[in-house]
Amino acid sequence: MTLDIPARLQAWRALPHISARSVLATIAVDASAPVIDRIWLSQVIELGEPFGFNSRLVRTSLFRLVQEGLIENERTGRRSRYRLAPSREREYAEVSARLYRHNVPPLDAEWTLVLFDSSRVAARDRDRLASHLGLVVLERGVLASPIRSTRAVRRVLDEAFPNILAAVVRAEFSDVAELASKGFFSTAFAFESTEQAFGEFVESYSEFRGTCEELSPVDAFRARTMLIHDLRRIALPMPALPRELLPSPWSGDDAYDLATELYPPLCARSASLLADILEVDYPEAFPDRFPARIPHDAQDSRALING
Repeated sequence: MTLDIPARLQAWRALPHISARSVLATIAVDASAPVIDRIWLSQVIELGEPFGFNSRLVRTSLFRLVQEGLIENERTGRRSRYRLAPSREREYAEVSARLYRHNVPPLDAEWTLVLFDSSRVAARDRDRLASHLGLVVLERGVLASPIRSTRAVRRVLDEAFPNILAAVVRAEFSDVAELASKGFFSTAFAFESTEQAFGEFVESYSEFRGTCEELSPVDAFRARTMLIHDLRRIALPMPALPRELLPSPWSGDDAYDLATELYPPLCARSASLLADILEVDYPEAFPDRFPARIPHDAQDSRALING
């Protein structure tokens, strides 16, 4: 079966949550940032063309990303180039680690809590911090994680969120295993919508099985970007939780297994196009992305999350 990627792209672009700004951010995270630290405006325009983004829309989107503090603009004569804002570099590394890996640490009875005055922290900053570290939003001024150390959270707060004045404490969550067995966390963390989204992701991208090697470089780039963009939208808002706190079976496992299967051939097929646009020897593979899932009983939680 040959997929009609342009038709799928047209339908995908019509979805309410798809914007040029968000897609260009995905392209930066997935395609350009791993190989170059600065990119010319003309190259961004070329990367946007396969998705139907004209130069004016790309310029407007880049302006918004600069205003949001995600990227910085540099002028060289009459030319412009862009780079990831230094204040976002650790966030980029943390988010990439969460996005491209699905190794879930085992349960720890001790939780790290982040406490702050919610009246002094914008909801957008709170949600970005939660997404950055995979924290659970318990209350407007309380974030929590059963797998993050106080040291790791404090480091990120100091480096990436200096405007958030917060206390970081460690507390024991008694009866956590019993509560998990009774489904408390499935209710408290509202897994239903995330589980449904992962299921829809699997249903949508299962059609790509056995077809990626046949795609043209431009269609492979389109498919690769759509795959990562949709996975990113579901996975990053999801708190990073141990296996014991997740529903069983968990549709996120199926989604990551599918991404692990599709991503390598899409990378290989899109490499020549990206090499031409970015003017680099673009790799056909990223071995550290979507590695095989580690069996639950073989994972070392501290090695994964406190680095």
